Amino acid sequence: MKNDEYNLSHVYDEAIRLHMEYLPHMRVGEFWWNFKMWCSFKEPDLFYVEDDQILEYMEESCKEESEKWIRSNE
Repeated sequence: MKNDEYNLSHVYDEAIRLHMEYLPHMRVGEFWWNFKMWCSFKEPDLFYVEDDQILEYMEESCKEESEKWIRSNE
């Protein structure tokens, strides 16, 4: 995927949507840090991962973290 202006906007818009939908209780730094740590188990080097794959990982991570948070707060 090419890193043009539209794509960057799309990636960040999607990250905001996922953050707000699944993990609105997290601060911004906490959200990104948890995502990076989660990714380190899947893909140790994110430098070469395409943007669409990053978004797939982010959605998977957000869903898992959200489920854990819901279970721990029941």
